[in-house]
Amino acid sequence: WGAAAALGTGATVNSSAPVQVKTNSTTYLENVVQIAAAGSITYAVTADGKLYGWGSGAQQLLNNSSTLAYATPINGVSDVILTAVSEYAGYAVTKSGKLYGWGSNATFTGTTTVTNTPSLVKAGESGEATMDDVISIRTSGYATIALKSNGTVFTWGQAGTSLGGSILGSYNATSGQKTSNATPVQVLQGAATAVKTKNFLESVTDIEASGTGNDIIFYAVQDGDTAVWWGNAQNANTVYASTATQAVTPLKFANGAATYGNKISRIHAGISGNKHTVVEHIGGQTYAHGYVGANTGAIGNGSQGTAWSTYPYVVNAANGLVDFASSKNNVAIGGAIRMDGSVITWGNANNLGQLGDGSTTPSGTVPVQVGGSSSDRLVLGAGNIYDKKDTSHTKAKKEYTSGIPVIVRLSEDEVLVIDKSRITTNSSFNVFGTGGVASAVTFTSTDESLATVDQNGIVTPNTNGKYGELEIYVTETSTRIRETIKLQIKPAGSVAMPQIVAGTNHMAVLKADGTVWTWGASTALGNGNTGNSNTPVQVLTAANTPLRNVVNIAAYGYMTYAVTEDGKLYRWGVATGWQTTNNYILNGSTNIYYATQVTGVSNAVLAEIGPMAGYVLTSNGDLYGW
Repeated sequence: WGAAAALGTGATVNSSAPVQVKTNSTTYLENVVQIAAAGSITYAVTADGKLYGWGSGAQQLLNNSSTLAYATPINGVSDVILTAVSEYAGYAVTKSGKLYGWGSNATFTGTTTVTNTPSLVKAGESGEATMDDVISIRTSGYATIALKSNGTVFTWGQAGTSLGGSILGSYNATSGQKTSNATPVQVLQGAATAVKTKNFLESVTDIEASGTGNDIIFYAVQDGDTAVWWGNAQNANTVYASTATQAVTPLKFANGAATYGNKISRIHAGISGNKHTVVEHIGGQTYAHGYVGANTGAIGNGSQGTAWSTYPYVVNAANGLVDFASSKNNVAIGGAIRMDGSVITWGNANNLGQLGDGSTTPSGTVPVQVGGSSSDRLVLGAGNIYDKKDTSHTKAKKEYTSGIPVIVRLSEDEVLVIDKSRITTNSSFNVFGTGGVASAVTFTSTDESLATVDQNGIVTPNTNGKYGELEIYVTETSTRIRETIKLQIKPAGSVAMPQIVAGTNHMAVLKADGTVWTWGASTALGNGNTGNSNTPVQVLTAANTPLRNVVNIAAYGYMTYAVTEDGKLYRWGVATGWQTTNNYILNGSTNIYYATQVTGVSNAVLAEIGPMAGYVLTSNGDLYGW
């Protein structure tokens, strides 16, 4: 979603909602295992090792073309497992761990050449050895950082003179600390004054690079929990109120250890107006800090903040993440994938639909959900009804193996057990397809005088002679997505919860035994039009037998609908006035004097009828009308 030129769909207009990337006008890009983006360019790696690119930017990055409207294979590289891209350079790591680079500047690509053909990246002071065993790569602005499988880190490109820094984090015996190197050089643990005293950064588990041009910050996580940084920080708050605004070799985050006990596990960093914002994952919680200037909403904490945050803020609605990202191109936007598969974004740029929530309005200070959240729901995948006496729940009276219906009718001598392990999420846009397994959920009863529910999902009616309708709310605690079960409590051994409805000149009652009784105008009674009645008469079918096992009724005018326990829909009565024009409400007839089954309807749980239309709700929540 976002700017048309970056979508990869052949589109000429922007999109504020997700659209699927295509390889041509009719075929979608599939089997993708990793993606990377910068500027208006996106790269994607497929399961068969192909690398695709699309968007608009330097022609060396897009098969010698400045624009690729659809996902197109990048020439000259195969067996790819990992990719990275900046506005100046593209990279691919192959199955063998070798690193290839290409792009528009010889210093930035690690290959010493300007080329649109992927070439092996050379390493070391001699520039002769190839980069092997690469497991992660990040690039931003003019510089790049790579992590090898042995936990060591290499950088290259051009990194910093605006603050007088020399920030590749490496040392050269001739020139001292480096600001520029066309091939990868190994990052030091601390200051070095000669080759023999080199002490290299090791045990690294995550890396990041952020910045534009040569104003770059590099980040690394050591041993899976301790964060270090080096580069041009622009402001000390980018690195937890550090006293330093630049570092030529890695420094620890100033108060990260004291505040969070070295629990930083992953880092992503972005940049807005040459000022850095960092998002990190700490013990399952997501924090952001750095530049949060007026009206940016860059850190998603619910407030505009001041020009710089002096400590990390919790990112709202971002607990428990699969992945997260920040823009590296002077735009204050960020995003994250939650554990349930939904995607959230935040920031002040949405004029091209960059937030993907279906609007072009900036989110301001709080995250919004990609695709919109109006259709988010929890899916209650399974549950059973047991007799109350069966306290070990060994023999189900009714099994819901394909989902709990939206309406459940429960006798006072029964319990409903909701299977917590089968509760999943279903988002309007979800990276897991239909949704992922829900995180922790809570259960709430809206009327505990009728039924209670515990936090194991067991619903128990009260045996107090009270019958009626209530709701059971199932809420995912992290997202606040809620699903509702409409629960009807009925007497023990009965078919239905008693109900009464009224038409224009008749009334109808549903008894606990599942029979229906009416009184009033003759044509509305459903007993064969035997005359008006001022006392209840039983509704019959055309076979002159009682209509039985009814669980719900509805009435309007001279018409009545009834839903039976097995999901069938019946109706009877007379269409009057303009209702007779097409007779749709009564299945094409103006007069139906006996309860008659409606064709084409199954799994009904609830019916409604009005002056112009009839409706039925099915057990899975689908609504039909005519």
